Amino acid sequence: MTRNTLILILVGGWMTLLSPSLAYATAYALLIGIQDYSEVQDTNSPKGSRQVQVTTTDYSLNGPRHDIALISKTLQEVLLIPKDNIAELLDKEATHTGIENAFKALSKKVQKNDFVYIHYSGHGSLTLDGNGDEKSGKDQTWVSYGARTGLRTGLNGIDDYDILDDEIDDWLQPIFNKTERVVVVLDSCHSGTATKGATIRKIPQDTRTHPLANKSYRSAWANIQGIRIGATKDDINAYEKSFHGKHYGIFTWFWADALEKHRQSDWITIFSIVYQRTRDKAYQQQPHLDHPRSDDSLLYEGILYYIDLPRGLFPILVTSDPFRKQGKRVVNLAAGASSGLTKGSRYWLFGNQNRKPRPILELTKVWAYKSEGRIIQGPFQKGDLVIEKQRAYDTSLPVMIGLQDAGAYKAVAETVSQLSGYTLTSNPNQAVLKIHISATHLQVTDNNDQLIHPFLRIPLANQKKALDLLRYNLAIYARAHFVKTLRSPEILEENAPQLRFRLLKLDRKNHCETIKEPSTYEQLEKILLQEGNNSPCVKFPDELTFQLWPYFTDQVTTAQPGDKVALLLDNNQGVRHYYYYLVMVEPNGRVNTVELGKVKQKSRVIADQLMLSLSSNEVWKFITTTEEINIANYRQNGFQETVPESQSSEPPSKTKGGRWYVRTYDVHVSDR
Repeated sequence: MTRNTLILILVGGWMTLLSPSLAYATAYALLIGIQDYSEVQDTNSPKGSRQVQVTTTDYSLNGPRHDIALISKTLQEVLLIPKDNIAELLDKEATHTGIENAFKALSKKVQKNDFVYIHYSGHGSLTLDGNGDEKSGKDQTWVSYGARTGLRTGLNGIDDYDILDDEIDDWLQPIFNKTERVVVVLDSCHSGTATKGATIRKIPQDTRTHPLANKSYRSAWANIQGIRIGATKDDINAYEKSFHGKHYGIFTWFWADALEKHRQSDWITIFSIVYQRTRDKAYQQQPHLDHPRSDDSLLYEGILYYIDLPRGLFPILVTSDPFRKQGKRVVNLAAGASSGLTKGSRYWLFGNQNRKPRPILELTKVWAYKSEGRIIQGPFQKGDLVIEKQRAYDTSLPVMIGLQDAGAYKAVAETVSQLSGYTLTSNPNQAVLKIHISATHLQVTDNNDQLIHPFLRIPLANQKKALDLLRYNLAIYARAHFVKTLRSPEILEENAPQLRFRLLKLDRKNHCETIKEPSTYEQLEKILLQEGNNSPCVKFPDELTFQLWPYFTDQVTTAQPGDKVALLLDNNQGVRHYYYYLVMVEPNGRVNTVELGKVKQKSRVIADQLMLSLSSNEVWKFITTTEEINIANYRQNGFQETVPESQSSEPPSKTKGGRWYVRTYDVHVSDR
């Protein structure tokens, strides 16, 4: 059965996550961590040959043991699961049969309505599907300890083989027969490519026929109502990195952190936070939510803000209880201008806390790293999360509407005039945007009458739907324009830290005469730092060869589709550390964000996100701060062809204060 690489089952009445009064009789946990993969045997057959070649490779990881220790501590302190009820399998204990026996022991202990948490940290992979239940023809697997090493123990030598996803389903069935309160977290993956500074939790496909491949299984998920969440999508990698001197799975690190910091929240809120933090740290990793029924009662208003809502909004933490200031009730928020917040913007309570009326606040003061908001309605308390309801701007984009005698003119004019960030003009020389109205379509163009995007050519067959889509996509355009024009506070501009970056061009035809072959990313980093404006060729650990392009010497560069970018963060002249972030604005209105990392004073480093694909003309905004921020507040998806369900779209303002800086680079992608 095909599934995401991390699965979270949420059921009916236990959406509230971390209250000590959780409505279960007893709680149990099974935690599995494998990092010793030192003698894995890869098997492959050269093209045109029947001969099988076997090579031994060390695929060992650094983080699973730390993951399990962290999750065990979190479960005890936050979910109040007794230590005696937490079973841990590490390396040699986590063979195929060892894990199967642990599931059987767990299913015997579990009683009706108990709570069960299962966590796997280790490699994931694939093997050939033999029972026909996979459209791809491949089963997803956990790579248990000893698999593919010749460890011929267990029934039929099963310990030499991965654990099939079908087997996991089968082992879960007895547990689900007793309780639906089950959380299964898999921090692993099975495909993808490498990035610098991060280890991938995947091993190549096992080409052997699995002993259980042809067995038929009943899916444990078939009758479960709820939601499944993936630490990464099926075809995307999961990574581990160093945090505070120890390696952890990126998802596991942020998962445990969110459980601790937001213990009064629900599972969906927790995941929304972890999703954004994981994407910022590992741009290519994509935690995933899949809801099997569109009418699922768990999909309350706002549940998909964290990922599926095109605005891409991110919850912000309320850091104080309400207090009186100049006769008004106000609260403090843990984000400010450096995270894209703007004075006058309105936020409402995130999640389904059942407070009536739904609490709303308006930002009255915005500093560099925090904000203050006046309560408009409803009760707030410290620890709440709020989501953007309406954005405010201190400047407006002039819009000119053509064909004033058209029947739709009045309705279009009213729609635009009600939007934050826009103003109507009749002067074509002042207009930034033009809206052309014909008998069949609305069309939004720039001042040169060039269509902004195909989704901004909107059919008028249903005027209400057309106006809703116009309103929605103009809100997307306004935010993208805000990010494109974002600048450092003028008072700080002269002290802005230096930033340099250079390109890596993939050498598809191997034109390089001499190739440097670093064996580690540290050696690669040394080459990048020392070569200056030279353009050597470098073979990466993933066997791809790149030619290094010179540093950017101005604020415009041209690249080709598919080129990769290496980012060199230069704080060599700095007198203190800085945090570096990248915000990328695409022509379709999408805004992506990447957390590049911290750079100490008097140093230069290669960003954690070593390779970023260039796919279209983009504007890159580098934001440098003296304090760590949540860069995800800038993110949004792009223009839409239809208005998504559950959305509130109002377009952001420039604010004073704070030591943070912005650098802009236009990246033009051309096939030439």
